[in-house]
Amino acid sequence: MFFLVLSGALIFFLLCMFLVDTLQVLLRAIATGLEAPILGAHLGSVFMLLNRATAALALLAIGYFVDTSIPREQLQAIYAAAAILIAVFHIPLLSRRPILAMTLLAFRRIYNKSCPPEVVAASRDAHAQKSTYKISFAVAIVTAAGLLGLLVPSLLASTFPAYRATLMQTGFILNSAATIINILYVERDIAMTLDDGNVQRINSLYNSYTISRAIGYGAAAIILILPFIFFDIKI
Repeated sequence: MFFLVLSGALIFFLLCMFLVDTLQVLLRAIATGLEAPILGAHLGSVFMLLNRATAALALLAIGYFVDTSIPREQLQAIYAAAAILIAVFHIPLLSRRPILAMTLLAFRRIYNKSCPPEVVAASRDAHAQKSTYKISFAVAIVTAAGLLGLLVPSLLASTFPAYRATLMQTGFILNSAATIINILYVERDIAMTLDDGNVQRINSLYNSYTISRAIGYGAAAIILILPFIFFDIKI
């Protein structure tokens, strides 16, 4: 029973962690479209705190599973389920409505800042237009690498417990490479688009970033599932 509860908690922590990571960028995009880029950056920082809190809890649960010698197959199944849910939960974000409502709520109640009606109307008109979903392979690759960089080291540690302390640190190698690409390429394009201030381009950025993140997490889920298919692994 405890194993099931902790497994569900780990999946929930991972889901919150990576959804919040995506929301940081989406909030910046929406707030910029509403002519409040600085406030959007601050709201992104607030969500960063939530990301760090859920990451700490997820890492604590992962460490416990490794220390208690959970079979690698079971841990990998938990990770695959989490990756699938993370990818699926990105799809509703494409509607933008809940994110827009959240941002406006933050304007009114937290910062007591109103948004000009004409700006809100222009933003809604842009969102109401036919959406295009251009996939960014850089975003998808960075996304998959970030998730796998967090999870794969613990799978290696559970397979080779004598070297688990060393193997648990290898995630920094993959994550560092993903971070370099993210900062020098992905974040650069995001910053240039937001700085331009064109609502249509920001709307396209929102769509592209969200769908690319969903594809990246889906790819990570496939990578985690493949061993069960090709090597007939039993859980």
